Amino acid sequence: MLSVCLFADEILIFSSHNSESMIKDKNYCLDFCDRGLALSLSYFAQFAQGTVAATRVYEIIDRIPDIDPYSPHGRILSTVGGRIEIKGVTFAYPSRPETVILRSLNLVIPSAKTLALVGASGGGKSTVFALIERFYDPINGKLLIIVLLSYWTWLRNGGCISETI
Repeated sequence: MLSVCLFADEILIFSSHNSESMIKDKNYCLDFCDRGLALSLSYFAQFAQGTVAATRVYEIIDRIPDIDPYSPHGRILSTVGGRIEIKGVTFAYPSRPETVILRSLNLVIPSAKTLALVGASGGGKSTVFALIERFYDPINGKLLIIVLLSYWTWLRNGGCISETI
C-alpha cells in the first residue's frame, strides 16, 4: 500500500494534473499507510518475544530423551515391587540443567506403606515421583526397587495422587 502511495506521489510531482483533490487523496493515502505502519510496529516487541518463546518450545520438543520408551533393548523385569530406596540422588531437569532440584536425596519407602511427600512449592515432591516412575534418570545416585511383586501387580496397585492445596 505504501509503495502505491509513493508511486502516486511520483506521478503527481511529475505530472501537470496536480488538482487539489488528487493531492488530498494522496495525503489521505499516506496518512492511512502511516497509521497502519505505526500500529504494526507497536506489536514488534511482542512478535520478537513470541519468536523467542517459540524457539524455546521447539528446542524442548526436538530434544531427544535419555530414556526411549519404544526401544526393545534393555532388561525387562518380570517382577517389580517391594521396598523403594533412593540413595544419594541428584537431579536437574534436562530443560534446565543449571537448576538442581534434588541434591543427595536419601529416602526409603517400605513395602505396602502409604507415603505422602509434603512441602513447599518447588521442593521436589513431584520430581521424586517422576524419578520413581522413570520419566527421568538421576544425574547421580541410585534408585532401587526391590523385586517382590509382578510388574503388572505393581502397576495396578502402585500410584501417585498429586494434590495441590
